[in-house]
Amino acid sequence: VGSEMCIRDRVQAMLDAGSDINERNNYGWTALMHAARNGDPEIVKLLISKGAQVNLQDDAGWTALMRAARKGHVAIVEILIQQGADLEKQDAQGWTALLWAVNQDHIEMITSLVNHGANVNVQASDGRTPLTVALSEGNNEVLDLLKKAGAKFLRGYNEARGGNNNSSTDVRIYASVLM
Repeated sequence: VGSEMCIRDRVQAMLDAGSDINERNNYGWTALMHAARNGDPEIVKLLISKGAQVNLQDDAGWTALMRAARKGHVAIVEILIQQGADLEKQDAQGWTALLWAVNQDHIEMITSLVNHGANVNVQASDGRTPLTVALSEGNNEVLDLLKKAGAKFLRGYNEARGGNNNSSTDVRIYASVLM
């Protein structure tokens, strides 16, 4: 708690000194992205109240929402969505907050994003979808959640990697999803 208060005090001092709320570091990160990744709802609320833009992307295309979703910070994601965070923004690889949450097996996060309308059939640049990511992670609970939310097996992952879509791997993936 002591270090959190120190961070809040430093953020408030920087804001009081007139710092640009959306200033970026060498990687394009903003203070909001850091706060979202670190999971501090009070700092997130403070930064947004002072004008932090929730949909800015860093040099890799990540948003504050993606950073919070990957870390499993549901409270932060809820705040960001309430403030207009774009659920469908994609990073440089075409990944959304939902794909990152699925990649990390964050059930509560996935549920929150789906309940807020995240596209369960979004495709990344390589053709991966939340369902194929969940399959690769081997988490049946995530698979069931996505299937109940309407996720479908989409062709395209092998094509994006330069292969065909008739491989035995595709057939096994498809069969496992239908069960």
